[in-house]
Amino acid sequence: MYRIIAKLILVAGIAGGASSAMAATPVAWEFKVNDKAISTATTSPYRTEEDVVMVPLRITSEQLGYRVHWNAKQQYISIDAPYQIISLKENTRDIHVANDFQAIPLAGDFTLDSQVVKKQGVTYVPATFFERLFNTVEIGPKSVTIAVSMSYTTDTNAPANSPADNNSISVVE
Repeated sequence: MYRIIAKLILVAGIAGGASSAMAATPVAWEFKVNDKAISTATTSPYRTEEDVVMVPLRITSEQLGYRVHWNAKQQYISIDAPYQIISLKENTRDIHVANDFQAIPLAGDFTLDSQVVKKQGVTYVPATFFERLFNTVEIGPKSVTIAVSMSYTTDTNAPANSPADNNSISVVE
């Protein structure tokens, strides 16, 4: 009788352990930038204790068409986006935005939702950082989608002697 009870306890323990192990297995994130699925094998988004979703900076920026630079001497990262340059440092929440628009005050110092962090050689920023660069950011329980909201192009179809010459910028929707 004791053997039967011991076996039942053992089987119940194994089954309970297996189900709790299955529950502990993390669900993979779905991560898309400009409708392209980004591999999350080494650069998966994650959620902080403060419920801020973090995404890898370089791969996201480059997929959006931005250039990423590292200034080793002054220890900061800069992102060159259309008409904006954003500077940020690891382990801070502060960013500096410079822009080419004189009439629109987009430049200044701003605070992110969470610190810029480096994990296993990858720099992460809050997903909402990309909203500052005029992108659409959609966050689900285990998904992040970031897409360019508007793009800029040189207007080569403008009539001659018009205010819009080959150096002007127009918004393409």
